Amino acid sequence: IIERKLRDFSDSERLKVRKEKDNPIIKCKVCGALAYKSLWDKYGGNCPICVERKKREKRDARVKTEAEKKTKVEKKTEEVSEGEGLPLRVTFGFGAFVALLLGLIKKFRG
Repeated sequence: IIERKLRDFSDSERLKVRKEKDNPIIKCKVCGALAYKSLWDKYGGNCPICVERKKREKRDARVKTEAEKKTKVEKKTEEVSEGEGLPLRVTFGFGAFVALLLGLIKKFRG
């Protein structure tokens, strides 16, 4: 390779060489991906591909756990709804209301 001095390049070539010096391509030691230094700096000095992959894995895990929670809740509601009649809370609440009415009627009649 023949090295030329910067003054031998045209303006656009000179700019390109400067850009490559300021913003070299860096290879990740973990995943082997190539990315410009400016991208690495944007991700806090970490490999942008690795960072995005970790984000995606976290998001997928979170979605999976949320889906599992929903299925557990659905199973519980199915078990409760299988019971016959009204739920106990409603039954006792209605019974207390009737008892209160009967008590008031007795009080005002006698």
